[in-house]
Amino acid sequence: MLAALPLPEGYVFIGLLGVAVVLQTMLALSNYANKVSAAYLSARAQPQVTGRVFEQIMSFSFACASHYKVGGLSDVCNISSKHC
Repeated sequence: MLAALPLPEGYVFIGLLGVAVVLQTMLALSNYANKVSAAYLSARAQPQVTGRVFEQIMSFSFACASHYKVGGLSDVCNISSKHC
């Protein structure tokens, strides 16, 4: 395919180098957009998830909640919403 181009070797090399730079720039921009969108999604979802876990823990009766360690209650909330 490159043999079909009527350009000297030096110009083909420079052209391919330019294409590589453009593709690397597009890759960097894509990675940046990915990180920004992931951070945005995390910032939007975390308060909702935290609030839902808190509501679930507060809905347990004292008898049910007293059987678990403090950190164990959040695990119970994630596994089943109808544990107690």
